[in-house]
Amino acid sequence: MKIAYISTYRDGTLAGHAATQYILACEAAGLDVVCRPVSMGTIPQDQKPCPVAHLEQKNMQGVDVVIQHVLPQFYQYKRGVKNIGFLEWSTSDFNRSLWTANCNLMDEIYTSCEQNREAAFRSGVTKPIRVIPRPCDILKFEQEYKPLDIGQTQGKLVFYSITSLTRNTNISGLIRAYYREFSARDDVVLVLCVQSEGKSEQDISTSLQKAIGDIKKSTHIYKNAKHYPPILLIAQQLSPEETSRIHATCDIFVSAARGCVWSNAAHNALGFGNPIIVSQCGGFIDLLGKGSGGGWFVDGQTTPCFGMSETTNYLYTGEEVWFDPNLIRLSEHMGMAYQMWKRDPNGTLKAMGKNAKKRACEFSYANVGKIINGLLNE
Repeated sequence: MKIAYISTYRDGTLAGHAATQYILACEAAGLDVVCRPVSMGTIPQDQKPCPVAHLEQKNMQGVDVVIQHVLPQFYQYKRGVKNIGFLEWSTSDFNRSLWTANCNLMDEIYTSCEQNREAAFRSGVTKPIRVIPRPCDILKFEQEYKPLDIGQTQGKLVFYSITSLTRNTNISGLIRAYYREFSARDDVVLVLCVQSEGKSEQDISTSLQKAIGDIKKSTHIYKNAKHYPPILLIAQQLSPEETSRIHATCDIFVSAARGCVWSNAAHNALGFGNPIIVSQCGGFIDLLGKGSGGGWFVDGQTTPCFGMSETTNYLYTGEEVWFDPNLIRLSEHMGMAYQMWKRDPNGTLKAMGKNAKKRACEFSYANVGKIINGLLNE
């Protein structure tokens, strides 16, 4: 069986990175894969070495399956082959878009988590929808990385988040929960690694500094701003090695996201042995799993989408709902982790870290490749 994989894997975006991981999983399963890059907009093509460049050298003759890992409005039906569209979406549905009609042009839909499957079904997709968890290179978890010297972390429990600057990542909610639970007297620090496509390091830093100042003024917990616990901001673009060093530097990954198709950052945190505290929604549920012992879920409720002004007017509408995490529960979980660390740094949290790494390694190229191979040969 020969597979043509068409995607934005050269764009340097999160979606492009996800496609690369799936292509490598197909290759690990022994599937005959040829890939072709496409671009979805104005984002320049990634100049770093492409991990799947060698698969571009193959020809398209004799292709049996075409996987289109692009936005659904770009799906095209190819005669004489099996057509698979790869769909990822983080709210309740996409009823206002034209995606449903395009999804139903395909023979099957692949997606990364159960919430995606439910959103597609709720939107009227009638073709079979298969859930395939996102794979990653687990070999990097065996390497030793030197911690980054980012200051103020020595002798402290380091919470951290690697995220983007959008309304659905809910950075302000995370900061509010952190400020609710801790003060400058506690041995903690929150490291925020924030990036945003199309925004400069200075723009991101300025926006976050303003948000932090506004939250301090609005919460009224301390009259003196110096009494709030420290937050370290990292707004520059990080290389893969620098990102791995962030995981080696920090202790507990945290997220208050309102939606998640799959989190590479949380996945890598688990792999490097760091427990995670994440919203109980979307890909976080499939990633952490119930009973894995690698972290905590934050419960919450669904609310209407709001404030995603950087997208089109038919997605993230107020008719869709997303997840709003319970910030009190988030702060309590952070406090619980801190107390565990204070009592015995090498005790419960270390055991959770081992569980975390074990869970992350379940999504290797080989394991996910077997899932894909099995579905293609049904």
